[in-house]
Formats: sequence, C-alpha cells, structure tokens
Amino acid sequence: MNIDTWQSYLDEIIKEPGNALLDKAIEAGKIPIGYTCSYVPKVLLSADRLLPIRMRAPGITGTDNADIYLSGLTCSYVRSLLEYAMDNQYGFIKGWVFAAGCDHMRRLYDNFEYLFEPDFNHIIDVPHRIGDTALAWYVEELDTLRKALSSHFDVNMGDQPLSVAISRQNKFHQLLRSIGDLRKRKNPPLTG
Repeated sequence: MNIDTWQSYLDEIIKEPGNALLDKAIEAGKIPIGYTCSYVPKVLLSADRLLPIRMRAPGITGTDNADIYLSGLTCSYVRSLLEYAMDNQYGFIKGWVFAAGCDHMRRLYDNFEYLFEPDFNHIIDVPHRIGDTALAWYVEELDTLRKALSSHFDVNMGDQPLSVAISRQNKFHQLLRSIGDLRKRKNPPLTG
C-alpha cells in the first residue's frame, strides 16, 4: 500500500467508532466493551475475547438531547457521549465500564443506567490518594470488575489471559515509544 492508500484507510477507520476493523474483530468473536477514560484499566478489557473501545462522539455538533439529562455545566465530552448514545450510535457495544474519576463521569454512568438499561454497566471508583489503604481498596475494585466481566461475558479472566493482555499492552506501548523516538530525530521521518 502506498502512503495515500494508508492515509485514506486510517482516515476511514477513525471517522467512526464502529468501523470495518471493528466489524472484523466482532466477526472473529471479540466482545466490544466501551470505556471512558484512562482510569479504566484497558488490560482487564483486553483479556480473553474482550475488546476495549474508547468512547468518543465524532460529528456531534450539539447536545440538545443530552442537555435534557445533564447540566450545561457538565463537560462537553460527557454531554457529547450521551448525545451520541441517544442517537443510537453505540449499538455495537456489548458492555460499559466507567470510572468515577469526576462527578461528570458518574452522571454519565447514571444516565446510561437510566436511559439505556444496558446488560452490563459497571463503574469503578479510583483512589484520589496514595497509600496502602487506597491501594488495597483499588485492588478490590479491580477484582470486582474482573469477576463481573468474567461472569457476565463468560470470559476467562485468570492469570494466563491477563498475562497475555498485559504483554500485548506492553508491546503496544513499546511500539508507540519507538514511533515517538522517530519524531525526536533531527530530521524526523514522521511528524505530528
């Protein structure tokens, strides 16, 4: 493939969350799980047949419907996600995982629960302090999520599938770093 063909392919893939690449994954038996922020542990959503999908709302230019349920002071990301969901654009998602990192996300979770009654809708609390108590609590939160995913989707969330998911995630981050290193060169072959 030449560079223009790649560019066109990538442009098409990022245009919508539901795309041809996702369709192939679903056909191969993957289970798409929507998540909202970096506090959600993508590794848990990558184990066995699970496939993490970062929620976004391309093309949303207004949030008239979402504004009925969320304050105009709620961040535009959250309102746009709700608007996108109200437009039935997330039909391919089989479950949702939110993080209560802010009140806005908590309200989004609540509205998903109220408006859509999804089969799987989970929210994890994240610690806002560092310490043994916070770590123990967070481990418990992640274990609760692990068990809920395993039970609901009948997926293996044991040590081996989680190790594979961690290994894949580490490899991905290594590749991203190598691309970033290319951009640090005096004459970078890749630019932003």
